[in-house]
Amino acid sequence: MNYFEPEIYMLSSDFKTHYDRIWEGEFTVDGKQYEIQGRVPEKSYYDNYQYEQIHLAYEELVMQNMPNTFGTSGVTFEVEISRWQTHFSTFYDGNNISDLLNEENELLIFVTTTSDTNLTEEFWETFHKEIDQFEEKYEGSEITIITPDK
Repeated sequence: MNYFEPEIYMLSSDFKTHYDRIWEGEFTVDGKQYEIQGRVPEKSYYDNYQYEQIHLAYEELVMQNMPNTFGTSGVTFEVEISRWQTHFSTFYDGNNISDLLNEENELLIFVTTTSDTNLTEEFWETFHKEIDQFEEKYEGSEITIITPDK
Protein backbone atom coordinates (compact mmCIF):
# COMPACT_ATOMS: atom_id res chain seq x y z
CA MET A 1 0.00 0.00 0.00
CA ASN A 2 1.34 3.41 -0.94
CA TYR A 3 1.33 6.07 1.70
CA PHE A 4 2.04 9.73 1.55
CA GLU A 5 1.34 12.75 3.68
CA PRO A 6 1.65 16.11 2.00
CA GLU A 7 3.22 18.85 4.04
CA ILE A 8 1.17 21.96 3.42
CA TYR A 9 2.16 25.23 4.97
CA MET A 10 2.52 28.89 4.27
CA LEU A 11 5.66 30.78 5.16
CA SER A 12 5.39 33.87 7.28
CA SER A 13 8.79 35.25 8.21
CA ASP A 14 10.78 32.26 9.44
CA PHE A 15 8.01 30.03 10.80
CA LYS A 16 5.05 28.01 9.55
CA THR A 17 1.55 29.39 9.78
CA HIS A 18 -1.60 27.39 10.34
CA TYR A 19 -3.35 25.98 7.28
CA ASP A 20 -6.97 25.02 7.92
CA ARG A 21 -8.40 24.14 4.55
CA ILE A 22 -9.20 20.96 2.70
CA TRP A 23 -6.46 19.91 0.32
CA GLU A 24 -7.70 18.20 -2.85
CA GLY A 25 -5.80 16.33 -5.50
CA GLU A 26 -5.95 13.54 -8.04
CA PHE A 27 -3.95 10.41 -8.68
CA THR A 28 -3.96 7.77 -11.42
CA VAL A 29 -3.81 3.99 -11.04
CA ASP A 30 -3.78 1.77 -14.14
CA GLY A 31 -4.99 4.65 -16.29
CA LYS A 32 -7.99 5.46 -14.10
CA GLN A 33 -8.13 8.76 -12.25
CA TYR A 34 -9.13 9.03 -8.58
CA GLU A 35 -9.58 11.88 -6.13
CA ILE A 36 -7.93 12.46 -2.78
CA GLN A 37 -8.78 14.95 -0.07
CA GLY A 38 -6.77 15.98 2.94
CA ARG A 39 -8.24 17.65 5.95
CA VAL A 40 -5.02 19.23 7.05
CA PRO A 41 -5.70 20.26 10.68
CA GLU A 42 -6.94 16.74 11.50
CA LYS A 43 -4.20 15.06 9.44
CA SER A 44 -6.84 12.85 7.84
CA TYR A 45 -6.87 11.85 4.20
CA TYR A 46 -9.66 10.36 2.10
CA ASP A 47 -9.80 8.97 -1.42
CA ASN A 48 -12.31 7.30 -3.72
CA TYR A 49 -9.91 4.60 -4.94
CA GLN A 50 -11.92 1.68 -3.51
CA TYR A 51 -15.40 3.17 -3.88
CA GLU A 52 -16.75 0.42 -6.18
CA GLN A 53 -15.32 -2.38 -4.04
CA ILE A 54 -16.71 -0.83 -0.83
CA HIS A 55 -20.12 -0.25 -2.43
CA LEU A 56 -20.37 -3.95 -3.38
CA ALA A 57 -19.29 -4.98 0.12
CA TYR A 58 -22.00 -2.76 1.64
CA GLU A 59 -24.64 -4.27 -0.66
CA GLU A 60 -23.66 -7.81 0.33
CA LEU A 61 -23.56 -6.90 4.03
CA VAL A 62 -27.01 -5.32 3.98
CA MET A 63 -28.54 -8.26 2.09
CA GLN A 64 -26.97 -10.79 4.47
CA ASN A 65 -28.29 -8.94 7.51
CA MET A 66 -31.82 -8.39 6.20
CA PRO A 67 -32.85 -11.82 4.91
CA ASN A 68 -36.55 -11.41 5.72
CA THR A 69 -37.06 -8.36 3.54
CA PHE A 70 -34.53 -8.76 0.73
CA GLY A 71 -35.95 -11.30 -1.66
CA THR A 72 -39.57 -10.24 -1.11
CA SER A 73 -41.49 -10.90 -4.30
CA GLY A 74 -42.22 -7.79 -6.35
CA VAL A 75 -39.77 -5.65 -4.38
CA THR A 76 -36.42 -4.34 -5.59
CA PHE A 77 -33.82 -2.98 -3.20
CA GLU A 78 -30.87 -0.83 -4.19
CA VAL A 79 -28.18 -0.05 -1.63
CA GLU A 80 -26.22 3.15 -2.14
CA ILE A 81 -23.69 5.07 -0.11
CA SER A 82 -24.76 8.61 0.67
CA ARG A 83 -23.86 10.84 -2.24
CA TRP A 84 -21.97 13.04 0.22
CA GLN A 85 -19.68 10.19 1.26
CA THR A 86 -17.70 8.96 -1.73
CA HIS A 87 -14.22 9.15 -0.19
CA PHE A 88 -12.83 6.87 2.51
CA SER A 89 -9.87 7.12 4.85
CA THR A 90 -9.78 3.43 5.75
CA PHE A 91 -8.20 0.96 3.34
CA TYR A 92 -10.69 -1.86 2.73
CA ASP A 93 -8.94 -5.22 3.03
CA GLY A 94 -12.03 -7.40 2.65
CA ASN A 95 -12.42 -8.00 6.39
CA ASN A 96 -12.77 -4.55 7.94
CA ILE A 97 -16.19 -3.39 6.74
CA SER A 98 -17.06 -2.36 10.31
CA ASP A 99 -14.16 0.12 10.28
CA LEU A 100 -15.58 1.72 7.13
CA LEU A 101 -19.06 1.92 8.61
CA ASN A 102 -17.56 3.71 11.60
CA GLU A 103 -16.53 6.54 9.25
CA GLU A 104 -20.16 7.65 9.61
CA ASN A 105 -21.22 6.46 6.19
CA GLU A 106 -24.92 6.73 5.58
CA LEU A 107 -26.34 3.83 3.61
CA LEU A 108 -29.39 4.57 1.51
CA ILE A 109 -31.80 1.77 0.67
CA PHE A 110 -34.07 2.52 -2.24
CA VAL A 111 -37.22 0.39 -2.16
CA THR A 112 -39.09 -0.05 -5.44
CA THR A 113 -42.11 -2.23 -6.02
CA THR A 114 -43.93 -3.43 -9.09
CA SER A 115 -47.27 -1.73 -9.65
CA ASP A 116 -49.26 -4.69 -8.34
CA THR A 117 -47.23 -5.19 -5.15
CA ASN A 118 -48.84 -4.04 -1.93
CA LEU A 119 -46.43 -4.06 1.00
CA THR A 120 -48.08 -4.97 4.25
CA GLU A 121 -47.58 -3.37 7.61
CA GLU A 122 -45.92 -6.62 8.70
CA PHE A 123 -43.32 -6.21 5.90
CA TRP A 124 -42.46 -2.67 7.06
CA GLU A 125 -42.27 -3.73 10.71
CA THR A 126 -39.87 -6.55 9.82
CA PHE A 127 -37.82 -4.26 7.59
CA HIS A 128 -37.46 -1.60 10.29
CA LYS A 129 -36.57 -4.25 12.87
CA GLU A 130 -33.81 -5.60 10.60
CA ILE A 131 -32.50 -2.06 10.05
CA ASP A 132 -32.43 -1.42 13.80
CA GLN A 133 -30.53 -4.67 14.35
CA PHE A 134 -28.08 -3.77 11.58
CA GLU A 135 -27.39 -0.32 13.03
CA GLU A 136 -26.94 -1.83 16.48
CA LYS A 137 -24.58 -4.52 15.18
CA TYR A 138 -22.56 -2.08 13.07
CA GLU A 139 -22.12 0.99 15.25
CA GLY A 140 -21.63 4.16 13.28
CA SER A 141 -23.81 2.99 10.41
CA GLU A 142 -26.97 4.82 9.51
CA ILE A 143 -29.59 3.55 7.08
CA THR A 144 -32.16 5.73 5.36
CA ILE A 145 -35.06 4.17 3.45
CA ILE A 146 -36.19 5.92 0.31
CA THR A 147 -39.40 4.89 -1.41
CA PRO A 148 -40.77 6.42 -4.59
CA ASP A 149 -44.07 8.27 -4.41
CA LYS A 150 -46.86 6.33 -6.05
